[in-house]
Amino acid sequence: MQKCPKCIGFGSDSSNFCSICGTKMEPLAFINCECGKQLVPGTKYCHVCGKKQKIKKEKKNEK
Repeated sequence: MQKCPKCIGFGSDSSNFCSICGTKMEPLAFINCECGKQLVPGTKYCHVCGKKQKIKKEKKNEK
């Protein structure tokens, strides 16, 4: 389930537009578990095999 970036609406993972305000919703970029299941980004544990997922942190450019 994905949240609309503009309002309080939600849509299915395959939704292209919010059903409340009509804002275009970007598709979710899934991550893959070693067991082969696709997981929503931010998932800490696979709901199928229970394996802990590695969370990639973005590095900030320090100047």
